[in-house]
Amino acid sequence: AIRSWVVALAQRSPLVLFFSDVHWVDNTSLELLQHCLPLCDTQPLLWLVVFRPDRSSPVWNFRHYVGTEYPHRLTQISIPPLNAAESLELLDWLIGVRTLPERVSQLVLQRAEGNPYYLHELANALIAQGVLVRDTDTGEWQLTRPLTSLDLPDSLQTLLLARLDRLEAEVRHVLQAAAVIGAVFWQKALRALTQDESALKQHLTQLQREQLIEERQLVPDLGMEYAFTSLLLREVAYDSLLSTQRASYHLKVAEALEPLLDNSKEHPQRYGMVAYHYRQAGNLEKALDLTLKAAEQARRVYANAEALEHYSHALTLLDSLRQNAASGEARYVLDRQRLSILNLRRETAYLLGEIESGRNDARAMLELAQQLERDPALMVDALLEQPGVGSIQGREEIVTGVDLAYRALELARQLGDAHREMRALMALVNLHNLRNDPAWRWTGEQALELARRLGDQRAEVTTLLRMGEAYGADDLEHSMACLEAALPIAKGLHDKSAEIRLLSALGTPLERQGDYYRLLTEMGEKRLQLSREIGNRYAEGSALMNCGQIRGLWLGDYASGLELEEEALRILENIVGRLYPLLRLVQLHTEMGNFGAALAALAEAQPAGEREIRDMGRAGLGLVSAILFNAMGDEAHLQQALDAAGWVHRMATDSLVSQQYKMAALCEIAES
Repeated sequence: AIRSWVVALAQRSPLVLFFSDVHWVDNTSLELLQHCLPLCDTQPLLWLVVFRPDRSSPVWNFRHYVGTEYPHRLTQISIPPLNAAESLELLDWLIGVRTLPERVSQLVLQRAEGNPYYLHELANALIAQGVLVRDTDTGEWQLTRPLTSLDLPDSLQTLLLARLDRLEAEVRHVLQAAAVIGAVFWQKALRALTQDESALKQHLTQLQREQLIEERQLVPDLGMEYAFTSLLLREVAYDSLLSTQRASYHLKVAEALEPLLDNSKEHPQRYGMVAYHYRQAGNLEKALDLTLKAAEQARRVYANAEALEHYSHALTLLDSLRQNAASGEARYVLDRQRLSILNLRRETAYLLGEIESGRNDARAMLELAQQLERDPALMVDALLEQPGVGSIQGREEIVTGVDLAYRALELARQLGDAHREMRALMALVNLHNLRNDPAWRWTGEQALELARRLGDQRAEVTTLLRMGEAYGADDLEHSMACLEAALPIAKGLHDKSAEIRLLSALGTPLERQGDYYRLLTEMGEKRLQLSREIGNRYAEGSALMNCGQIRGLWLGDYASGLELEEEALRILENIVGRLYPLLRLVQLHTEMGNFGAALAALAEAQPAGEREIRDMGRAGLGLVSAILFNAMGDEAHLQQALDAAGWVHRMATDSLVSQQYKMAALCEIAES
């Protein structure tokens, strides 16, 4: 929706979008900005992004991404600290040429260290103290007394603190209270921290005149919104409060804002805001509850990066609560909750493509489940999410995964837990299919029967999709029957993840008919759109790979195909699925006659192929190798093409891959 809005504005007239203080931005906002960046190639659009060069900020990686992917659109302007001449020029502009004695000017420049904000605030401070006054006749600034080093604060923070100290006590209190709320604050929230409500508006007006805050907009439920004119100013005001005052104010803000959570569907970010204030107030139980709700709201709108951050905060809160727990029973309850949060964070990490982080959480789940002996059902949950079951990053993990899944199945049956039994069977469908073990059929039928008996439509759709994939191209009739059975259920669920998988599978008839344009627009691009909407990085990488294949290899737009495959490769960098965009790159470079680039991509694909889970991936590596070597045409490479194609032929003969691979291998053998 945002992308369409930007396009509409840019098409009306050239558009400039300005973003300031981006070093404070959250990951989700950066992802949205990154999603819109390609518009710079097609629309009259200029982004102005201003930030500090802070390596710890998410914007640092964003800066690297733009520099790598859009060097043809990027203009970087670095603004270093002012040098001595520039600082003196600014000082002269602020208070007049030679108003300060040279010795004092040099001392000012030394203290400022090239920071123009310091110089500006120093001028304000000298004027406010009456040290600098403007001559009514000439309009020039003049010193009313000699200045010494004692008149010049050592740092900008000291200067700002002195400025706050000059405010009237009531006005300063309002500013400090506002700093507790945040860099942005609201009048109704501020009322909870001030005793004289009638004077609040007057004090806010005074703070605006002093250019310490600025009025922004009227917000439903919260009243007028204000912002500090400087984030450093807000920090100084906040730090000027005693820790006991801060905790008390945070609690009052949290209690004032909590009733507004009734409208959380319109403002999902408010859960996180209220949780933050309870956390700062030391009410860890409330903070934990609202942090988890904030994570839930973030996932509901597919803000996965924010959800991941909330889950990490929740685990930190649990650690503190566990340390303060009065009994073993209380610690046991908290450990159960910890396992649940680890599982949620694991799921979210996978969506973001942070595979190893998710696998580490899965391992932590198993370790914790072993300690929670009173709840053996939790062991089933942990087993089903272990590397090799919930995440498979290499063929060697599949054997271990099958053993873990059968352990989970046996334990679920001992407990009489039909839901967990169904989930174990669903895992086995996938694992048996990856091993070319026909046992996938009976485990799939059992899982499907349980899903229908339990009324779990999501599990039913997932099982049908896995069975359709297992039937594959060699049994297209049964495969399509599974997919057609899943389609109406998935539509009724409005499950975008299932819809992505359905679109992938339902494209097969269009591919066989050679209707590549419809395959691209109705299936491939729709998959890409949905994967970006839900923030699933693996699905996005897979969809990009598919779109690049259609555009480049089947529709002949090599440049576009290469661009999409390279983007897919970046997303899948740390995931086993990176083999597939590498193979498409080999094919595209081969078609373009770029044999050097094709060989380089093939060399990169070889180790990925060795770790590839699916036999069809390894067969694809063999076929693509044969295609390249045949295209190169010399005797040595033709022999390599024969060897590679012969190996694929043997895989198909042994029923490890579809018979389509046998046909393709024979074509390459004939060409050799």
